Amino acid sequence: MIKKISVRKDQLALLSRNGDYYKVLHAGEHLLPWLNTPEVLLITLDGSEVPDVLADYLRRFQPDWVEKYCLVADLSEIEAGALYMDGILQEILPPSTRRLYWRVEDDLTLVRMNTQQVQVQTEVMNAVLQPRRKGAVKGRDAILTVQVPAWHVGVLKIDGETQALLPPGLTAYWKINHLVDAEVVDTRLQVLE
Repeated sequence: MIKKISVRKDQLALLSRNGDYYKVLHAGEHLLPWLNTPEVLLITLDGSEVPDVLADYLRRFQPDWVEKYCLVADLSEIEAGALYMDGILQEILPPSTRRLYWRVEDDLTLVRMNTQQVQVQTEVMNAVLQPRRKGAVKGRDAILTVQVPAWHVGVLKIDGETQALLPPGLTAYWKINHLVDAEVVDTRLQVLE
């Protein structure tokens, strides 16, 4: 007797025996032996994070599968990552992150950013602040945004040292690896009583 499984176009099936993954099945119908049937793990290729235990196994024993089917997000202690799906920012990854994500063709990308450059790139800041249907960007608390209105200046302190004054406008800074604080000061003439 034979057992039949169906794998959709947006899925992979990992076959294992005794917890040891040995084969990947792609989209289509596949026949498996009835006796000594392998365990089948169906995976949807939707950009989701690979569970830690499976990720460690794949890194160690199937590195070619990692290269082919996963996006590797291994960041150093001075890097943050911006994870994009279909060009839309999904998450800010903190330094020293070690994760795998299931690939969605070329729609899943990771942009690495050096946190020693304290100011956040404008396009990342705008993406974090953009209102979204699915809620806020995960990891956005790693960024301090400073809005300085007209007739005001911003006093920026990084690691306790006062930096140059900020002009009116919107800027963002990494709170990672730095102690960042900002204060907005009104420069208009005040009425004294």
